[in-house]
Amino acid sequence: MNQKSAPEIDARITFPECGVQLNCLIRHISNDIYRVCEHPTFAEDQMQFGDCAKIRKIDDQNYEFQEVTSKSDLSFVQYVINDEIMLEIGRILEKTVRSNGYWQRDFGGLLTLYFDAKLFDPRLDLETLIEKYKES
Repeated sequence: MNQKSAPEIDARITFPECGVQLNCLIRHISNDIYRVCEHPTFAEDQMQFGDCAKIRKIDDQNYEFQEVTSKSDLSFVQYVINDEIMLEIGRILEKTVRSNGYWQRDFGGLLTLYFDAKLFDPRLDLETLIEKYKES
């Protein structure tokens, strides 16, 4: 199966080791191996965006996490931001995505970024903006 043509699956994944169950987009790679296609909020200690993991399919929407088979080579960082900062960082987020990265905002203020630091590291730009808003 071609991994680029495989559709994303909105899966309900159970993590038996930590007792968490969440929805997360995954893409079937082969057999019981799936690529994580978004940030798995509340389970980032188990798997992260871009990882390939062995995930047992229970039925069409329910899955059970087994183990990570290969880690993503992207760096991971999170920031707590407000709406005002969010309006200012669009250019940084676009550049992150164009550089093979990914971002996600949860709970209105938790910004999660995955990035390839060799292509673009958004931390300095983001931290400069965040400090600017703290001072004002």
